[in-house]
Amino acid sequence: MFVALQKGWVPPTEVTEEDYYHIKENQNTIPWVAGFVGFACSFAGKWWGGYARDGQGGNYALRGHNSVMKKMLNLQEAKFSCKDFTELDYENTLVYCDPPYRGTTQYCKSILGNFDYDLFLNWAREQNNKKGNMVLISEYKHNLPEDGEIMLEIPSRTSIRDKDGNVIETTEILFTFKK
Repeated sequence: MFVALQKGWVPPTEVTEEDYYHIKENQNTIPWVAGFVGFACSFAGKWWGGYARDGQGGNYALRGHNSVMKKMLNLQEAKFSCKDFTELDYENTLVYCDPPYRGTTQYCKSILGNFDYDLFLNWAREQNNKKGNMVLISEYKHNLPEDGEIMLEIPSRTSIRDKDGNVIETTEILFTFKK
């Protein structure tokens, strides 16, 4: 999606419920559109979490459009790639990772399979320990690994429920690993 945006694609400002489900069923047809709709037009921003709506008739496509277009002002020179993290190796680099949070719905499981969170954390530790690297990972605070060091803490606008249906207030963090 971000590469398409860099090349001049403009995301839609309106997505009907019919559009939403059609795009969901045909994600591979225009993947950058599916990337936008799958998050921006979904309930609570959850990947294909159901068509977003509220009691006031909010336009989630317009909100997502405005948000991503604003972000793109500072991302025109960014290099985006879509690879398995195990294929990546860095040196003298700041690496930002936004994996599926532990214990949450994973992205496109049918295509990507199960996300191996422990393998990811081990890879991130290894990258962080290399000379000149700093790896920053976004996650919920209650999932912070023992060797994690919080760099930024933000109360989340959403809450999650445990297996018994009890609400767990969440705090999102940006962390790295202690050296």
